[in-house]
Amino acid sequence: MSGGHFNPAVSLAMLIDRRLDASSFIMYVIAQVAGAVLASLVLLSAFSQAFVASTATIPNAMLGVSDMDAFLLELMFTAFFVAVILKVTESEQFRATAFLAISLTLLIIHVVLVPLTGTSVNPARTLGPALIGGEATSLWMYMVAPMVGSFIGWAFYKLVTLGEGGES
Repeated sequence: MSGGHFNPAVSLAMLIDRRLDASSFIMYVIAQVAGAVLASLVLLSAFSQAFVASTATIPNAMLGVSDMDAFLLELMFTAFFVAVILKVTESEQFRATAFLAISLTLLIIHVVLVPLTGTSVNPARTLGPALIGGEATSLWMYMVAPMVGSFIGWAFYKLVTLGEGGES
């Protein structure tokens, strides 16, 4: 029914692309953040606040990843993720494989970014552990980069699909 909106950055791209209205966008973001907070509360009830904090997304200083490095990586990978989602969900050609394309794209993003940034590309995913685990290092970056990446991903998607004869 919802199209599987779990990520405010993806929902923002859908809003920009006029696939989602503003009130639905707001409701989705509220639900996404609530879901992330509830998931973190479940972890807290099963483990500890330190465990929840260990799931936070923070730049890996031991590898020399600065906030700016992490910001750019999260921005670029969110843009890529959003562009893939926009393309495969609107295309009759790719619709049957959308689940696989989106899942594999997210898997690749996590394989690359986990050691560097902890992998967010999803502000709600970062906010839950930050609030409940008390680990808010570089939180601003994980809130802003995916949302900016969403705009860039949408623009890239529009640029790529401009000449395909569809509505652009």
